[in-house]
Amino acid sequence: EQGDKAAIYFLSDMCRDDLGITRDYVEAVKWFTKAAEQGDAQAQTILGYMYCEGLGVIKDSKESLNWYMKAAKQGDSKAQYQMGKYYENGDGVLQDYVLAHMYFNVVAATGDQASKQSRMLIENKMTSKQIALAQQMASECMANNFQDCGI
Repeated sequence: EQGDKAAIYFLSDMCRDDLGITRDYVEAVKWFTKAAEQGDAQAQTILGYMYCEGLGVIKDSKESLNWYMKAAKQGDSKAQYQMGKYYENGDGVLQDYVLAHMYFNVVAATGDQASKQSRMLIENKMTSKQIALAQQMASECMANNFQDCGI
């Protein structure tokens, strides 16, 4: 309660994962929110997931997207991958294969196999010009430390 980010994150993990205390998603959201508001990218990504799935909160794709975006801007690859999925499917945003491909490219650069597969599949829905643009945007995104990534 004094704001120690590591302690907040540890407590929220315990509430979410049933580690020594009764699983309580509502309590987990409370503690993850505290950590996320302090800029913890992993907590932001987990909140994105919890809002996406409705765990401890009302399912809310806009709030999920908000938390994923905050974490993605900090370089969290799980959040960046989810951003790619949001744009690929048009979930809470306008469907945009170029942005989806860009995010998959960014994560694929870390060696992540799922993002490589997603990138390959989405390329079947894109023109060569769109793919080239997405690749350029991914390079710029990484060069700018994940700020202003195509948006």
